[in-house]
Amino acid sequence: MLRYYSGMRFVYNLIPSLEKSKDPRVVSVLAAGKEGLIEEGNLDLKQRFSISASNSYPATMTSLLFQVLATKHRTISFVHEFPGFVATPLLKHSLGNIAGTLLGLLMKPLMMKPSESGEWAVFLSTSHSFPPKDSPGRKGARVARSPTGLVGDGVYLVNYDGEDVTNQRIMGQLRASGFLSTVEKHTLETIRLLSC
Repeated sequence: MLRYYSGMRFVYNLIPSLEKSKDPRVVSVLAAGKEGLIEEGNLDLKQRFSISASNSYPATMTSLLFQVLATKHRTISFVHEFPGFVATPLLKHSLGNIAGTLLGLLMKPLMMKPSESGEWAVFLSTSHSFPPKDSPGRKGARVARSPTGLVGDGVYLVNYDGEDVTNQRIMGQLRASGFLSTVEKHTLETIRLLSC
């Protein structure tokens, strides 16, 4: 959960500067499309922890909070990206040298080079396909769909190549259950506690 809280604190700290800049955008490289259902009383995973939840909760909470932020800061666009499988030392660090190397060899055909991943990240940071909520987008640009189902709603959950990966069923269920405000309140309170 540290990656979620530290990332969102960074975003909140940057918002005043972003609001003054031209074409501001926040891009979080995490796990868009990997969202899952979350428990209101366990957002920090202190009650029940699992490896699965430690991956899906930050993804889900990032996607939800970005929807809140896109509504409150309508001149900033928010992109949550799943980078795909990138050839990094993560598998070796996570699984050890032998298991990580073997799995890395099996997955190699599916992996992209870090430089290619970086190029896609620059694309997501600069493309006119992801305008803020208060912008119609650039003339001639194909504007992406938001998790709300609307086109150009200021927040985008995308694969590394900019394709929408929103799980409409899960995101709709979480919005209907009031998790937008729940996640925002929890995040702000946690950031406040960490800042003391």
